[in-house]
Amino acid sequence: MNQQKTEKYNEAITAIKRINDEVYFKNMKEHLNENADELSNQNSKLAKDFMKLKKQVSNIIIEFEDIIENTDDKISGNINDLHEEIKNNLTEVSTEITSTTNKQSAELNKHLNLIQDQLENTQQEILNTIQMSSSRIVDLQEKEFIKYESLPESLSIVEQEQKKLIDFHEELILSNGKMKSEIKLNRWLISILGGVNLSGLLTVIYFMI
Repeated sequence: MNQQKTEKYNEAITAIKRINDEVYFKNMKEHLNENADELSNQNSKLAKDFMKLKKQVSNIIIEFEDIIENTDDKISGNINDLHEEIKNNLTEVSTEITSTTNKQSAELNKHLNLIQDQLENTQQEILNTIQMSSSRIVDLQEKEFIKYESLPESLSIVEQEQKKLIDFHEELILSNGKMKSEIKLNRWLISILGGVNLSGLLTVIYFMI
């Protein structure tokens, strides 16, 4: 009878150690790091897109200033035609930039929401694992396995494995914070790109001419 109880106890210890398998945690951390790197790369791309947008607007302004400076005589002769051409050019540029920005914003927001869901699910999974390990330890103690000489050493192993879980959970919280910071920056860049009032800006340029 005692041998049977000891075997069940050892099976429980093995199960808990399997939960804490280092390969499992290594893969989990690599997955989180990959997501963080991907978000960082997306933020860099958004920043480059934003600078490209600023450069495009600056080039438009410079181009129109050159037109005004070099064609004063022509402007006085065909002002209506010139204004119509400028208006068409501004509308075309505004439509193209707005379409591209809206598409990028929708895709990135969808990706960010997916990553947030994965983070929450992963964190909940770790919490559940810690709780399961704790409940198994309590269950073993309640069954009075402490009568066996090998129990103190075995319980020490269980406590060490549980500490690994808790340490990893703390690492997960730090990784989660890093991911949320990347997501916050990503959404901020999206809001800038999506919130640029191109129509108003280009209208001002048009009437300046």
